[in-house]
Amino acid sequence: MKLELEFQQPLDVATIAAESGLSRNFFAARFRERIGMTVDGYLLHLRIEMAKNLLLSTNLPIKEIAYECGIPDSNYFNKQFRRATGTSPSLYRIGR
Repeated sequence: MKLELEFQQPLDVATIAAESGLSRNFFAARFRERIGMTVDGYLLHLRIEMAKNLLLSTNLPIKEIAYECGIPDSNYFNKQFRRATGTSPSLYRIGR
């Protein structure tokens, strides 16, 4: 499954585990063991990386980038982006 191509669709541990044929708890435990972070944390990491790429390579409004990355609430997106990068999306775009 290509997670980065399906961000507009809801993704959660239960959905991914069901697609893999494993129980939610087993999948989550094995994922954390192998990747070193929770599924939700990893998905957020991928979303932020995608956002960083879009901020630097497009002129899309930040609200649209948030939506494209699977975070339709732009306030939540800004908060999570700032937490992950130490700067706001608009300053990240300008500063690079």
